[in-house]
Amino acid sequence: MTTPGGSGSLAGFVYIPVPTISSFSPVAAGAGTPVVISGTGFTGATAVKFGGTSANSFTVINSSAINAIVAGGTSGNVSVTTAGGTATLAGFTFVQVPVITSFTPLATGPGGSVTITGTNLSGATAVSFGGTAASSFTVNSSTSITAIVGSGSSGAVSVTTIGGTATIQGFTFTTLPIVNAIAPASGPIGAVVTITGANFQTTPANNVVYFGSVKANILSASANTITVTVPAGATYKPVSVLSLPTSFIAYGNTPFMVTFPGGQTCI
Repeated sequence: MTTPGGSGSLAGFVYIPVPTISSFSPVAAGAGTPVVISGTGFTGATAVKFGGTSANSFTVINSSAINAIVAGGTSGNVSVTTAGGTATLAGFTFVQVPVITSFTPLATGPGGSVTITGTNLSGATAVSFGGTAASSFTVNSSTSITAIVGSGSSGAVSVTTIGGTATIQGFTFTTLPIVNAIAPASGPIGAVVTITGANFQTTPANNVVYFGSVKANILSASANTITVTVPAGATYKPVSVLSLPTSFIAYGNTPFMVTFPGGQTCI
């Protein structure tokens, strides 16, 4: 310090530079995810925020790197505060935790298709059934995923995204034949109907399909679908599948409605 009377000085002042953020990775994350922030002047950092929300915790690795854990955050700027000031860098996206509200069907086997419904399902990286990974899956939208069951297990259905993992109980894995859907649900005698399910015999002759007590003609068969024609004499009864050589009979959830010319139906 200088005055008309002269100059005085005292040693010990430490200049602390303003911090800077050059990058952070990953640029999108959910609660509990670690994010590495790179830059300069991080020594002695007192606060780290993601979109204005304080990090759950952070560790100053050195003057140019910080490892921070995202809390229940917000999209926006990443900021680091030290005694020298606050640095910010835009571009962080907070990813909400996924939620599963339902799935259908509740039971199926290898190769069976399951539709999972919920929220925040976009960007899913894994789907499993009873702890066993799906053989494949397609993210239809942020609220829907279609997954193909592999060599599964009964238990919870789970979906993992960068926002976290959602689970819901109630899935049953079975190696017995099972009928999940019949389409169309109504039609005239001779109409072609597709039965969707799991664990059917791939040789048509090894499957027996009944409309009530009337045997249908099978056109084709695979492990997950059987195509038949509605037999003469069919009535408003459940459709069933007997898969040989087992004696187990799988039933559809709703009866098939036989229709006739003029709009009449068979009850």
